[in-house]
Amino acid sequence: MAYLELDKIRKTWGAHTAVEGFDLAVEEGEFVSFLGGSGCGKTTTLRMVAGFETPDSGKLTLAGEDLTLVSPNKRNVGMVFQNYALFPNLTVAQNVAFGLKVRRVPHPEIQRRVDEMLGTVHLGDFGGRYPHQLSGGQQQRVALARALAPRPRVLLLDEPLSALDAAIRQHLRIEIRTLQKSLGITTIYVTHDQEEALSLSDRIVVMDKGRIEQIGTPAQIYHQPANAHVAAFVGHLGVLTGVGSADGRFTIAGQTVTPPRPLVPGAPARWSLRPETLVLDPRDPKLERLSATVQSVAFLGSVLRTLVEVGDQMVPVDAFVDPKQDQPRVGATVTVGWARDAGWVE
Repeated sequence: MAYLELDKIRKTWGAHTAVEGFDLAVEEGEFVSFLGGSGCGKTTTLRMVAGFETPDSGKLTLAGEDLTLVSPNKRNVGMVFQNYALFPNLTVAQNVAFGLKVRRVPHPEIQRRVDEMLGTVHLGDFGGRYPHQLSGGQQQRVALARALAPRPRVLLLDEPLSALDAAIRQHLRIEIRTLQKSLGITTIYVTHDQEEALSLSDRIVVMDKGRIEQIGTPAQIYHQPANAHVAAFVGHLGVLTGVGSADGRFTIAGQTVTPPRPLVPGAPARWSLRPETLVLDPRDPKLERLSATVQSVAFLGSVLRTLVEVGDQMVPVDAFVDPKQDQPRVGATVTVGWARDAGWVE
């Protein structure tokens, strides 16, 4: 039996189904992210784990205990919110101590845990300050310390970094993952940011319209997406739309390439490709190749993204920047190539 289990969870709001048929088994110490766009049901599912919402049907168990109808204060789970939810009239130390006081932990132990948690999140000298005296990143560290102080059985994080700027988000991602590993705490993380989910998680649950689209490791989600929605949502994707030729090959804009499997002659087909699997003007004769026109070139630091047009279809091509090599010229005719087994044909 898994440590945390959600079995056929369903939640509706009137005529709207927020979550349907949600099945998930989380191992103790695992870091699992719920990934999806707005309204996909990820936060509603998290709130049901926390006890803030009650499923219409299904069962939720933690360490073998049925928590489906148990109130939030009796679940011993820690929650970190997007907007920090700190008490503005309490100091940092008092915020961290709040949950411990509610549980009537003895004062010496409260002081010990507050000091321990503030040290863990690198705010050991900030206990006497108030939330408005802290940066956004520091406030989120306080929220994390407060959630961890009571030693919860599960840590729940609801888009905790979305209000922060990019540099702080990246730094705190590393801190959260390092802290989670060191404590060995089972963690559920809600995000709409694919980069966050890919970099943080042991496994990712991709959701859409209240349902699970795919559960897998970051590598599985990225390289072996279950469907077109997952492939398009996680990572960048170029899609070539064509038709099966008489010999089962793939024809687009008057050009023909060989797919990994024969296509139905005359039937519409799509070949979806990650930008990093494509090569401009390839030297390898084994690669599939099409003639294309350069439409734009974007410098992204370590990566150069070239948008090429095949017929009237745009495809991005990513390559590491080589300072010694000239960038493709907009309007130039180039050859775009890729391995026959790259991407997904449907």
